[in-house]
Formats: sequence, C-alpha cells, structure tokens
Amino acid sequence: VYQYLEPLYNDYRKVRVQSVEGTYELSHIDQLVDDMLRKDYMFDIALPRIPTRHTLERMGQLEPRVSVLDDEFDEAVLEAEA
Repeated sequence: VYQYLEPLYNDYRKVRVQSVEGTYELSHIDQLVDDMLRKDYMFDIALPRIPTRHTLERMGQLEPRVSVLDDEFDEAVLEAEA
C-alpha cells in the first residue's frame, strides 16, 4: 500500500471533495493520501487497518522512505557551507 500511495505525496493537485453535509471542499491529493494512511474512516467507508510504515521498516518489509526534500535540503546545506 505504501509503495503505491506514497509517491502521491508529491502530487499537489487540487480536488473537490464532497463533505458529509453535501457541500464541496477544496483539498489536495497529498492531503487525501495522508488521510487514507492515517484515518480509520474516509468517505463514509471503514478503511482497513494497516501497520505503520515505521513498523514495516523495522521488520525489514519496507525500505526506509526517501523524501524528495532530502536532496534539496542536502544541496541547501552544501551551498550554505560554501
């Protein structure tokens, strides 16, 4: 599940989501993905419980997550040191 959803953390497109009251709210894909991985219910559907990423990493079933921001941070640190 993490391998399919986590790349969408870098997707900042806007989407309209219909709330329980019937109104539409503006959201972003990355926010919806985060909600899917953390919440018990979404869109009035009970989501399956999955182990946390940290637990799966400790058990060796998932590689540690590499953020896109890590590279940018490293570059910024190198520029600051120069």
